[in-house]
Formats: sequence, structure tokens, C-alpha cells
Amino acid sequence: MIRTRLPTPAYLDEAVWHQLGDDNNWNALDVLESNAIESAFHSGSRSLKITTKDSKQYEVDLAVSTMKPLNSRHFAVVKLKRYSNKLAVPNPLWEWDDRGVWVEFGNDEIEALNVAKPAGFPSLILYVGSGSTIWCFNIIFSTMVQVSMSNGYSNGFKRRIRMNPARINTSNASTPGTAMIADPTRSQVLTASTREQLIQQVVEKSEKATAGPEDECIVCMDGFTDYGHISSKSVEKTSSSPQSTAGISLTNSVRLSECGPHFYHEGCVTMQLRVNGRCAVCSKFYIILEGTQPKSGTMRHRSIPAGQLPLAGMPSSTGTIVIEYSFPSGMQGPEHPNPGTPYSGTQRVAFLPDNPAGREVLGLLQRAFNQRLVFTVGTSVTTGRSNTVVWNGIHHKTSPTGGVTQFGWPDDTYFERVKEELKAKGITS
Repeated sequence: MIRTRLPTPAYLDEAVWHQLGDDNNWNALDVLESNAIESAFHSGSRSLKITTKDSKQYEVDLAVSTMKPLNSRHFAVVKLKRYSNKLAVPNPLWEWDDRGVWVEFGNDEIEALNVAKPAGFPSLILYVGSGSTIWCFNIIFSTMVQVSMSNGYSNGFKRRIRMNPARINTSNASTPGTAMIADPTRSQVLTASTREQLIQQVVEKSEKATAGPEDECIVCMDGFTDYGHISSKSVEKTSSSPQSTAGISLTNSVRLSECGPHFYHEGCVTMQLRVNGRCAVCSKFYIILEGTQPKSGTMRHRSIPAGQLPLAGMPSSTGTIVIEYSFPSGMQGPEHPNPGTPYSGTQRVAFLPDNPAGREVLGLLQRAFNQRLVFTVGTSVTTGRSNTVVWNGIHHKTSPTGGVTQFGWPDDTYFERVKEELKAKGITS
């Protein structure tokens, strides 16, 4: 008798459905549960019944994005969220009216609306955010109004065909009350060839210094002979480095133009700039540092008037800046831990006071985002999930309250710390 192994089920290409766990994080449903919900969603069904792998039965209400257990004494409603698997930039897109400024919904919300509207849903509940900050909105197609379920505020929204799929800046970072979409493709991050050309220019502009007999190269720790010529030992060490030295003179001792008396061999300083773009002693940056943040992400911000979303510890007259990051799922590139392996996207929300200090940090964060430094692909320290978009060492305040232990406000030393973290990546005022 020949036994045929059944194929392992896979998530549908369009999306994966998640449920909100007890820790307020979104966790993926089992593949069969998710696929059943996604199929019903595309067909326009408002509800369906599913049986989970642990034999529990639930009734799913797609119009309000929840599921509740059947035949249970305890009425426990589970919130649901749809995460899109599509890698392409959504088109058409959807925007909501933020006091006269049209702001794009996140990619996952846009994809959900692009399915729900043609499927005939009169309205749809969407959950935005995770952790301690989750917003709930009722999207009403008949009146083209979205209503916040937390405070009752309503805003218009509209559908727009994207004529140019490239992300663009929609405002100036210093303009309050507007939305910002940070665009990595238009930042000052360098291509590989341009970066190498700039490195050569920095080396050429460096001072051809005369090192003394006691001086050592900062990188290889070898001395100099004949007051400026590299020793035979250093030639052997440098030439065996994995970094290429083709076309580079190894004979000159140099000092970088904006640093103190830090002596390098010309070949060693070239390799140093290739690795991290800055002086190995004083950390002065000469080359723009580019990170490994996925290029498909967006960063937006909006200003909330004083009193509507106060930050703990801030004066009542201070408004709040809400920063929203959105990353769709995608495929890891050569700069990531597992090239060619899919990674899961994420959405994050952060808060700053709308005052001079907060706006200064906002501008620095936007520059860091453009240089792909705010996020990376790795393993989440909170969920243990691998191959996902995670923070990259620049701390954010993800809650308006709760203090330092809850990553929220108040925090008297936050601005000092975050500017030091940004400075370490070459981002300064």
C-alpha cells in the first residue's frame, strides 16, 4: 500500500489574520483558520463559524472584526486584524481627512478596504496599533466617514487612484498639524558606487600627516617607518584583510580633516570608512550611514491639540505629536539575516510632546528613518518571533502614560538619551 503525504497547508497569498492576545499583541491564527476567514472576507460574507485546532468553535463577525466562542459560559470576544501579504504598494489607496490634510491609511488598512468595498461591506471595523496603544475605527462606506470608537470623533475619508506608486513627502517636517511620509528613495543615502567615490574624496582631502616614531595606526595598531611609510608587517596584515585595498596606496600616514591627531595608514582609514563611515577614535562621521530597515516602510506624524491626548508629566497646554510607522510584510534582502526568506511586517505608534524639544527629536527621527536606521529585520525580544521587523536601538515612547517601565511618559531624561542614540548613528541637530 502506497501512502500519499498530504501537502502542508500554506497561508493564502493575500493576507494572514491575527487575533489580539492577552498581552495586547497581534498573534497569527492557525493557517486553516486564517484562510477560512480570508476566503469569507473576499466573498462578502459577514459572518462564519470556524473550529480551531484545539476543537473550539467560534463565530466570526467580519463586519466588526471579532470572533466569539460558541457554547461557552464566558462571553469573551476576540478582536481580529488582517495583515496584508502583498509586497506591492497598494493601489488604489485610501486617505482620511486630518483637519484638512489628507493622510494615507496604513498598508494593511488600505488592503482591507480594497477588499471590503468591492465585496459589498456597508461598514468595517479596523484596529490600528498594538501593545498599549490600539485604536478602533468604524469605516462607514455609505457616508464615507470613519468614526473613532474611543472618543466618537469622525473624519471623512476617500479613495484615490495612485498615479505614481513612489512614496512622496507630503509636508515639511516643521509644519504642525500635517502628515509626513518619509521617503527612503529620496533621502541622502548613498548608492554603493557613490559611497565609494565619497570615501575616496574623504581620503584625498585628508592631511598627509607626518607620523612620529612612537605613533601607531588607529586601525591596525602598527607603527610607521621612515616617518610616513607603512611597515612591512602592516602591509602583510592590511593586504590579507577581507576588505579590498585594490587601487589604494598603503604608504601614506594621514589624519582625517576634521579630527584630532589620529594617525592612520591610508589603506586602513579607507577600510574604516567603508565599515562604518566614521573616525575610529572620536566617532566623527564622514560618510552617511545606511541601515538595513526595509525600504517599503512609511513614517507619518500628526499633531493632536492640547487636551485631547495628553502625555503624562507634560503641561496641559502642550499638544501631542503622534508618529505612525507601517511596514508591510516582504522578502529579506542581502543585508538581512536570512536573505530570500519572508519577513512579517509591523505597525508601531510613538508619542512626543508638541514643543520645541519634541519637534527637534521628530526631525532627527525622520532623518534616521530616511537612512533606514530606525528598524531592521530580526527577532522580537518581546514575542520571540523571528524574521520580523523590529526596533533598531533608537528608543521610542510607545505609550502616552506609564512612565519608563511601560515605555511611556513621564521620562525626564528621554530626550537626552534618544539624542545620544541618534548621535551614535550619525544623526545630530
